[in-house]
Amino acid sequence: MINHPTARRARPNGWTVFTTEGVWRTLLMMAVFTWFLYENFTRVIGPAQDTEYSSWVHTLAAMYVISYAMMTISLLYLMVTPPGTVPKDWEPQEADIEPLAEDLQLRFCHACNCFQPPRAYHCKECDACILRREQHCSWFGCCIGFCNTKRFLLFLWNAACFLGFSHLFAGGWVWLHPILSNICYTSYGFPFDCYVLIPVGVLSFIIWVAFAILLGYQFTNITQNVTNPEQKKYAEMTKKAWEMQKQGQKNTVRVETAA
Repeated sequence: MINHPTARRARPNGWTVFTTEGVWRTLLMMAVFTWFLYENFTRVIGPAQDTEYSSWVHTLAAMYVISYAMMTISLLYLMVTPPGTVPKDWEPQEADIEPLAEDLQLRFCHACNCFQPPRAYHCKECDACILRREQHCSWFGCCIGFCNTKRFLLFLWNAACFLGFSHLFAGGWVWLHPILSNICYTSYGFPFDCYVLIPVGVLSFIIWVAFAILLGYQFTNITQNVTNPEQKKYAEMTKKAWEMQKQGQKNTVRVETAA
């Protein structure tokens, strides 16, 4: 059995693991998402309550608010949950080294001056060895590792749901023009007031696509039981093996031609 270390959960920046720039970027992101919520409620959901589609609107609006609340809660949990770093005083037992596979050989980090257990990698930005390091999130300014991967996935999922509802409401008056265009005309007298929903719908869709791609990539890694550094390593190994195989086929053809 491998002597796994107990993850160190220190928060280098006090109450949050995000950098100062990461906190400001997070506030900007939440301000944009709150703007989505406000515009959809004031220009679509509110006026639609007086129509024959009010029951559907009430149900979707409740799901919309719940997704926003869950996204906010998961983001707050992510902000206070460290990725999990290797304790400085952790040392492997002698019996733990031999059974390890070749790609999981125990390593020593000279930057942190400590042993690295399997699947731990050093992050230059965080200046620490992260247990089961997935990636360094440049937006938040922190690593995604053993202790906060679940929080990160929950945030991506809830944010993707919220953005999906945002696009559904904001883009609905374009995609469902016979329904929502009448709401705009009836409530405001002219459709110009609803034109603000165009940037909301477009922007929410673009961000949703980005979140969906990242979420799909993370779920793919989970199903394959690999991390992002391991995925890159395996891709490089596969490319190298393919090139060696291709080079071997060329050499075989040359030998046959010479013969």
